[in-house]
Amino acid sequence: MPVLNELTAIQADAIRATAAVHDRDSDELARELMHLLAVAKTPEAIDATPAIPALTTDHDDTVRILLPMKKRR
Repeated sequence: MPVLNELTAIQADAIRATAAVHDRDSDELARELMHLLAVAKTPEAIDATPAIPALTTDHDDTVRILLPMKKRR
């Protein structure tokens, strides 16, 4: 099942827009962002450098949109 089907319309649109800007597959980017969200919760990640510097700004914006999804589960 594609990850984008699990998101709200606003969350999916934000990921599609970010993926389009970076010429990426939107479902792949959604999985990657969800993984980064999970990793960001670990103590080791607190001082870590972003894994994908080019996506840092968009990633931060997209994470803010994805956060409500985690509360639904």
